[in-house]
Amino acid sequence: MSEIFSKDMLKDIKPVIAKMREQMIWSREGRVYLVASADAYGYEVNSQGDILLKDGSKMTPKHPDYNTIVGKAKQEARNSPIWGEF
Repeated sequence: MSEIFSKDMLKDIKPVIAKMREQMIWSREGRVYLVASADAYGYEVNSQGDILLKDGSKMTPKHPDYNTIVGKAKQEARNSPIWGEF
């Protein structure tokens, strides 16, 4: 696909693609990254994409592990080759 775009165009579009990949963690297709990240910290993710605490309640962004879990999931999604290479 890189043959379609010039090097300058690829340079400009790369941050947009990275941001799109990060946001995929909230979609059905990208949920696997959120689930894997939450699991690594001992948590589960429900079908709505909520990270669940051990008691089954929804983890809020104020929880100390929330940003770490979401950040790791976004990083994995952003760097994943399954979305295509740019």
